[in-house]
Formats: sequence, C-alpha cells, structure tokens
Amino acid sequence: ALLPSERILSRQEVPHSLSYSRDLLARVGKFPEDTRTGEDTLYNQRCLRAGVTVALDPGTQIAHHNLTGLRSYLRHQYVHGRGLVRCASRYGLDTPAVPSEDSAHRALVAIFVRYPLLRWWRALGRVARGQPHGLPAYLALAPLIWMGLWATSAGAWSEWRVARRGESGVVLGKPADAEPADVENGEHAPEISVIVCSYRSRHRIDHALGSLRRQDLEESWEVIVVDSGDDDAAAYVASAYPEARLVRSGRRLYPAAARNAGVRAAHGHFVAFLPDDGIAEPDWLRRRLQRHREGHPAVGGAITNGTPWHPVGTASYFVEYSALLPSERILSEQAIPHCLSYERELMQRLGGFPEELKTGEDTVLNARLLEQRVSVELDPQVRIAHVNLKSLRAYLGHLYEHGYGFGLAGGSYGPPSRWMARGGDARAAARILIRYPAGRWWAGLRRVALGRPRSLPAYLILTPLVCAGLWSAAAGRWAGWRASRSAPPGVAPRG
Repeated sequence: ALLPSERILSRQEVPHSLSYSRDLLARVGKFPEDTRTGEDTLYNQRCLRAGVTVALDPGTQIAHHNLTGLRSYLRHQYVHGRGLVRCASRYGLDTPAVPSEDSAHRALVAIFVRYPLLRWWRALGRVARGQPHGLPAYLALAPLIWMGLWATSAGAWSEWRVARRGESGVVLGKPADAEPADVENGEHAPEISVIVCSYRSRHRIDHALGSLRRQDLEESWEVIVVDSGDDDAAAYVASAYPEARLVRSGRRLYPAAARNAGVRAAHGHFVAFLPDDGIAEPDWLRRRLQRHREGHPAVGGAITNGTPWHPVGTASYFVEYSALLPSERILSEQAIPHCLSYERELMQRLGGFPEELKTGEDTVLNARLLEQRVSVELDPQVRIAHVNLKSLRAYLGHLYEHGYGFGLAGGSYGPPSRWMARGGDARAAARILIRYPAGRWWAGLRRVALGRPRSLPAYLILTPLVCAGLWSAAAGRWAGWRASRSAPPGVAPRG
C-alpha cells in the first residue's frame, strides 16, 4: 500500500509513513501508548477525523530493511495480527481482520479465508499497477506471502477469541490493583486460578500465556504471573497480556516460593500451575475443572513432547516426563503423582510448597497429599506440551540441578528416596550412580513401549543422550543427598 506510486498511495484508507507539524501533534494529542502495534494507524485516523490535510508524495521514499529470518517474519506477522484486533476492539478501527460475526465458525472463515484472500488480491493489484516489474517476484514468492498472511490471521484469531470472551463477561484476569471487593467474600470469585511462574522467561512465556488465551472454558477464571527475573518479561507480560495479574518480586524466587506467592494472590476455588515453557491444550482447564467438580480435591494430567523433532529436546522429554505419558496405565503407576491442580483450601491446609528446596517441591507436597489419603484423579486427557531444552549443555545442567533437588528432598523429607541411605556411603553411591540410571532407563523404555509405542524407535536411537541425562541427574542426586546428610540436625539444607 506504500509503493512509490501516486495512484497507489492515494488509495490508502488511512495514510501511513507521515511527518507532522508540532502544532498538529499538540492539537491532536499523543500516540496511544496502550497498544503494542497500530499506533500510527490510530493516530492518522484521528487526524483524518479532525479534517487535517494530508499530502502524499511518492518521491519522498525510504527503503525498509525487512526481516530475513522465516521464523522472525512469521512471528512479526502473528503479533501484527493480534495488534489489529486489539486496536479494533479498543478504538473501533475498521479492518477486515476483525469480523463482526458472533459465530465462531463464520469468524474463522472471515479471518483465515476472506481476510488473507482479500489482502493477497489487493496487493497483487497494487504491484501490477504501481510497480509492474515486481509482478513476477510477487507471484514467485506467493507461498511465502501466504505464510505471512496466515500468520497474521492466526494472531487475529487468537486475539478475537480473547475479545469475544471479554464481551461475554468471562474474566481471564484483572490487574492486581483492581481487585473487586466482593472477591474477598467469595462472591463472583473465579472458578480456577492458573499460576505461571516466570524467571528470565521473556522468550518462553508466550508458550504458556498464548495457550491460555486459547482455552475453551466458559466459566470465569484468572491468570496470575509471578515474575522474579531481571529481564523485561514483566513489562512484556503487562503490555502483551493485560488480562494477566502480575505479581513481582524484587529477588529471585525458586519454584516453591513463586508457587506459594501465586497461591496467596489467587482468588479461585481451585489452583492450577502451568510452566512458562508449557503449552496447554485448549480443553486443559475445562477438563481439570470438570474433574474437580466430580469431587476430587486434586487432579493430575499428562505431558506431551513439545519438541518432537529435536534429538536433545526429545531425550529431555523421555528422561523427565516418561512417567507422565498420556496413558491411564502409565499415569496410575506413579509412586507420587505430579502435574496436579488443587483445591485452594487444601493447599492452605497442607502449608504450601517447602520453600527451602530449589527443586522437588511438588514431590514433597504431593507425598504429604498421599499421606493424608487425599483423593487424586489422574486424567490422561488433561494435557500440556512441554517445550524442552535443546542445548546439550543446558539439558545436562538442568538435570543435574533437578537431581540435586531430589537428593535434598529425599535426604531431608524421607520419601521418595529413603532407599539411598541403606547400607552406608559405598552402597548408596552404587545405588544412586549405577542402579538409579539403569533402572530409570529401563522404566522409561517400558513406559514408552506401553504408553506410546510409536515413540519406541526414537527412545532406542536416543539412548546415548537419555543415558547422559540420567547420569547427570544421578550425579546431582548424589551431591544433594550428601548435602542433606551434612546439614545440622533439624536444619534443612539450602537448595
């Protein structure tokens, strides 16, 4: 729409690439600061409504250095699509990406079929009239252009669904400083609170928060992001996900402390946790809430592989989450269930997660749950996909830290690792460094064979990576267990 052609420029519904007199800026006001994209469109539309004269000169040109990475290009278009809908819903901007249909089916057709077709056809006409020598390139690049248009449509669809839920009165989240008074008395409280713990998660958190926007739950619920990182994740969440309530900490919080902070801020009758690198299925919350309403104070689910084509990511999935494959048989074999949501009152009664642990806090809490004979329902259809680590160094380091936390938990709290202490240090070392990884490898092989047999060839091919991760976790367990034994009596060691 900005080709150097007077004919093309004059056909813009809202002109772009403008310069302004300072007097005009003072009279019309500033650019809207509460929108991530489209601020110039909104401002220029305001200028037109004020009767401002706009001169368009095709000789006044700049060359734009465009994105050259396919991933960056598609991501930019996706964010642009979200911005289109957000601008339209807040300011009444007229755009074909924002259908007025109440029907989700009609809106889907409008956004994914009508909108990209219209955009492609209009651009074809502009290139043919304004820069005909670029027409062969336009046609040759049609697949890439369509990918970008569909990415814009995907962003528009995601934001349209959020806007639609807002219009129907469903509350995803409220700013922390705008809590309604009646929530304190339990009136109109959300059914369930989703807590996302964030630490230096700027480049991951879209996985979690984006998937929460796609939830099909009709009842009211809220999103709470507990951020303790030193990056710009908090500012990004506040800008890109205004429906989320943000809880900030001036110091780094380990998972247990972050989870407890989220529970304290929650208003829901039930509390669920989603990792910042987890992608929840659209029915994740609805199925959880349904199980809770059947009378289960705790509900567990399954985890699928979010990096199926990456060898390190898939090995990481096998090592960490083979016990959480989406299979009723595999889930029921867990000695201590994981990936749980809870009644909020139950969590308060159990005392929350042990904050002195760096990892393994959910294992300790869920062990307490079993000791009190709390009913736990495990549903393999309650799923999230985990975006696993792809760097070998990060994978091994993470598993060492994870094993260290479990070693501390086993030494300080008893379950699940009392067997480590039997027979003195030499036998404990043999159990942890030899028997543990061998047993874990065999258990993973069995789970994959029974719960997801089509992944069995991948498990066998990736055995060297799986074993490297298991040995790293075993080394961490050994170090954590020894640290727990060297702590003074009655004092839990720091993770």
